Amino acid sequence: MKSLTDYSNDSNVLSALGPIVPMLESEALHEAEGFIAGLTAWVLRQLEEHRMGAGRAGWLFTLLDVYLTDNYPHLELSPEAQELLFEGAQLHHYGDELAPDPAYLRELIEEIFHHPLRIPA
Repeated sequence: MKSLTDYSNDSNVLSALGPIVPMLESEALHEAEGFIAGLTAWVLRQLEEHRMGAGRAGWLFTLLDVYLTDNYPHLELSPEAQELLFEGAQLHHYGDELAPDPAYLRELIEEIFHHPLRIPA
């Protein structure tokens, strides 16, 4: 299994994504999905407040997606969490017509936070 440091040595990236690792290692899927939702909300806020660039926002989600795919190929995220990863990777378009709709992302975030606890099979 690869570490996040195999994908990036940027301390800010490692700090932002690091908390999901123990959740995945302990198979706490509901918590991991909550982390993805919280990360999305945080990134949206950073973009709206001009505290993060669009390229970096999209890159965070791309890196997380690659990390998950490489290390947890059989991970069964909810459709909402999968969509947040996909749409989050498109945030490099933030500010242009190809960007994900922030209102749609917030709907997905709310669905995850209000989704009943799923017990893995």
